[in-house]
Amino acid sequence: MSNILCTFSGGFGDILWSLATVKEISKKHGTKVDMMIMPQYQSLSKLLSQQSYIRKAIINFDWICTGSPHGDQPWEAPLHSYDLYDQVYHLTYRRHPGPTEPLIDFIAAPHLIKLENPIPFIELPKNRVTMKVEGIGVPYIAWCFNDMYVAEKKTFFDKLESDLYPDDFPKVMLIDTRELSWLDAAICIKNALAFIGCRSSNYVLAHGVGQKNILVYEPHPNRNANGYFGNTFGNPHWPEHTLPLDPKLAAETVSGIITNILEETKYLVK
Repeated sequence: MSNILCTFSGGFGDILWSLATVKEISKKHGTKVDMMIMPQYQSLSKLLSQQSYIRKAIINFDWICTGSPHGDQPWEAPLHSYDLYDQVYHLTYRRHPGPTEPLIDFIAAPHLIKLENPIPFIELPKNRVTMKVEGIGVPYIAWCFNDMYVAEKKTFFDKLESDLYPDDFPKVMLIDTRELSWLDAAICIKNALAFIGCRSSNYVLAHGVGQKNILVYEPHPNRNANGYFGNTFGNPHWPEHTLPLDPKLAAETVSGIITNILEETKYLVK
């Protein structure tokens, strides 16, 4: 049985995208692999260790980021024990992806791996519910935004809350997954009626676990679906719903979609 190491420096979302390739490498060699990351992403360890294709998550405290022109660099992990492994896959980007190169496939391509139906690539423990979700008594939507274009996202979310919380009685609960561990966030997103967010690391979680209703409000001009790097930050292997760039119109669109989901799932409070 081969002894295989995969490495990816960071950031969070990039490491999560790389798991689709890590899973294929494990399948190719017929064995679990070790996964090495930079120390600032140590909080991912529990989620990484949960994957059936990863033997152990390794934090390399000698792997210090010198910059992030395309993924955290240097791409090659400093390793003093290469002889422990039969093969090492350094998965961090060597160059910036182009506008026609989705990150999920861009990571796989240099290693001659073609991803086919890779979703889901993030596995979750059975019969586990997050403490925050357990027993809330109403259906919930998971959501998460990063810190870019905060004003537009606040306008969007304020409008969404006013639409979904008429008379302070919610049609549905909104749960901010930033407050959860990575593992609990993945579980929360997987079991939600939908995920709302920008193209952040939790958006990658939503794709990774195969959330069926991914509603994307991304005001960043390059990262949104119609932007120059729209394909780069997207995922051609799984559907998502792109919302309008106007924050209030986007919120109204989400409200309508969620109402339809609630009606279809018979959760709607009359």
